[in-house]
Amino acid sequence: MASTTPIAQPAPHVPLNASQSAVGAPVKPLQRLRIMDDKEWEAFILEWIDSLRQKYTDVHRCGGGGDLGRDVIGFKAGVNPQSPWDNYQCKHYARPLSVADVVAEVGKLLYHASRGEFSLPDEYLFVAPQGPSTALIKCLQKGTFKQELLSRWDKECSTTIAKGKIIPLAPVQSAIDAFDFSRITVLPPLRIIEGHQQTNYYTFRFGGGLPSRILPIPKPPAGIQAEEHEYIKKLLDAYEDEKKTQFPTVASVQAGAPEFAKHLDRSREQFFSAESLRAFSRDNVPTGTFEELQSEIFDGVQDVYEDPSHTSGYQRVRKTVQQARLLPITGNPLLGVMHNNDRAGICHQLANDDQMTWVHKPGDTKQ
Repeated sequence: MASTTPIAQPAPHVPLNASQSAVGAPVKPLQRLRIMDDKEWEAFILEWIDSLRQKYTDVHRCGGGGDLGRDVIGFKAGVNPQSPWDNYQCKHYARPLSVADVVAEVGKLLYHASRGEFSLPDEYLFVAPQGPSTALIKCLQKGTFKQELLSRWDKECSTTIAKGKIIPLAPVQSAIDAFDFSRITVLPPLRIIEGHQQTNYYTFRFGGGLPSRILPIPKPPAGIQAEEHEYIKKLLDAYEDEKKTQFPTVASVQAGAPEFAKHLDRSREQFFSAESLRAFSRDNVPTGTFEELQSEIFDGVQDVYEDPSHTSGYQRVRKTVQQARLLPITGNPLLGVMHNNDRAGICHQLANDDQMTWVHKPGDTKQ
């Protein structure tokens, strides 16, 4: 009988953590670029270029048929005939870009420019997950791209620019001569990732968790700020409803009801904690993520907020905030950086936005 050798168990290169055991090892950024499809690639580049607000006033995606050789356009002074602009040409291939690839795209753009469709771009940037081929790097480095375009026109451009038409070189020659070919760049994939990392879409695309929030959360300013007036007024109404005594100002609460003064101080800390989370979200997650969190908390506290058994507005705000702290929020991307005070503070933000009112008076429409 032949001897057999048991197959050894595969040894992991690194220990698995809980997340990896559930979803598998993370996909590295360069690999993730390569598994996108062409439409996703264009959207990915649009996210990055649209974040360059100091450079561009308007960014538009023109990918698809009829783009005239332009995929993502960055306008530097609005969308008008005089505005300087840059063209980002998105090519998602499983191989590096070749000289022929770039010749075909540049030829198309120069043809449409020669027909007066648009002015010549300041920069013509190719973005591709595999970067440039060695031959293309050599061509750009030596400054011979114009010669390549002229010599390859018949093969790469004349029959591919317009379906069913042959485009001769002669009518395009003036645009070719006017174009500065040193404006052509092929961006390295790592630079593309580095640029996208500065957007609030990066975590959505690549994962890896959000950066830490600055701690400790800044304390509220000593004086009531203009943006606080609405929720502070509603808290004063709640204290009046509980004590059956008027509190027209914060100072009157501090002087006549120390227990409410402490609650007011805590409420302001909660409000500014939630405001810091709102500011954090603007820089690190897609637009609307924080608003989705607000909506989830708003929906989650409704049964408690609307409970008619509350004996006063003060009891309503206390019980509503308590419920917000207990909500099982699991899906929002901000969960990992959210503090307990943020949940409570969102209740005050909702009151500040007039979505909740602690004392329901006759004639109120916000119940």
